[in-house]
Amino acid sequence: MQSRISYRGTVYACYVGYITQAVVNNFLPLLFVTLQTSYSLSLSQITLLVTANFLTQLLTDLVSAKYVDKIGYRPAVVAAHVLCSLGLLGVGILPGLLPRPYVGLLLSVIVYAVGGGLIEVLISPIVEACPAENKSAAMSLLHSFYCWGSVGAIALSTAFFAAFGRENWPVLSMLWAVIPALNAVAFSRVPIRQVVEAGEEMPMRALFRSGLFRVLALLMVCAGASELAMSQWASAFAEEALHVSKTVGDLAGPCFFAVLMGVARVLHAKLAGRLPIFLEGLSMGAATVMMASELPMPPSVVGVIADCGYNSAWDEMRHCIHRWYHVPAFPVLNLTNLLCRLLAKYDLRTVTSAQALANSPLPLLLIHGTGDDFVPADMSQENYAAAAGEKRMILVEGATHGISYLVEEERCRRELLAFVDQ
Repeated sequence: MQSRISYRGTVYACYVGYITQAVVNNFLPLLFVTLQTSYSLSLSQITLLVTANFLTQLLTDLVSAKYVDKIGYRPAVVAAHVLCSLGLLGVGILPGLLPRPYVGLLLSVIVYAVGGGLIEVLISPIVEACPAENKSAAMSLLHSFYCWGSVGAIALSTAFFAAFGRENWPVLSMLWAVIPALNAVAFSRVPIRQVVEAGEEMPMRALFRSGLFRVLALLMVCAGASELAMSQWASAFAEEALHVSKTVGDLAGPCFFAVLMGVARVLHAKLAGRLPIFLEGLSMGAATVMMASELPMPPSVVGVIADCGYNSAWDEMRHCIHRWYHVPAFPVLNLTNLLCRLLAKYDLRTVTSAQALANSPLPLLLIHGTGDDFVPADMSQENYAAAAGEKRMILVEGATHGISYLVEEERCRRELLAFVDQ
């Protein structure tokens, strides 16, 4: 009976959920310069708004994971949208009511950040539980709506400011609050499939003991902080440092950033599995893709392109210590390796690109300049010798780190196209 239920409305509500999260993350940063001028806020106060938003969402992600299954996904996702709506209303109302406008802004940011954090935790599992032929494509399309929500929030806000003036931003904040309010009503009515079967929940203690979870949590913190920093500061930077108008700063900064993210996610959703994928990296990125090449890969991954990658972190660190600081690698490198073994459970000397390439069936293209004094070309030659699959190498005479393509552009382009077309 459950398979006959249409979950289209559920998926659409989830799309609007990510649009809501995009609004709460992108609207206020458009006003950083305006708020500084209107309320005489310092840069540290503006920075605290960004930090409070990020840390509150992160803390909500961690805490809610323990209680969402007990509360239920429907009440939790409805509450998330209500909090986002209240926070946006607060941004428009509280600074004018409270004796200290900044307190009103900070409280409102914390309220909608709790809602945004809940949305982050809830929306993806709800869509994951809905029947779909290609889960990966469905999830990629879902996450693209955060990008399109960012584009819409920035473009429509910019149009509003152009038409009615920046001084009317509190009105716009209250208008944006309508979206999460309406979506809260939608989530109270659409079907929501059970996300986790009874008895299959992972205890929080077991989750936090998982090394994979700790790594993914670290990646989430770093990636989330980077993305928020980019999206929330780009407009203010463009206005203040480049001396462009607010309209240009908003559109050329966070809006264009969101467009590129959205296009990439939509292309992945529509073309996943249809186009060949090459793992490509430069320097540490090159070492990363080479080490990853021995892992199980989907059939769409067809090759590796590594530009000036090192053979092992141990050899690269030892080379840099000798080259730049002219001191013995012992004991600094040995102590670093000991920390890696104790905390990360791996040895810098045994986890190598050469070892991975010896077990990888993927075709390999290596690029390196002979004048590279940061990652010596000998390291690529060692990797080439170890590779078990089909392999090619381009050595560019005299090129330093990462500029082989600029030194011999025609040759590198020709070799790259030949490798990709093989």
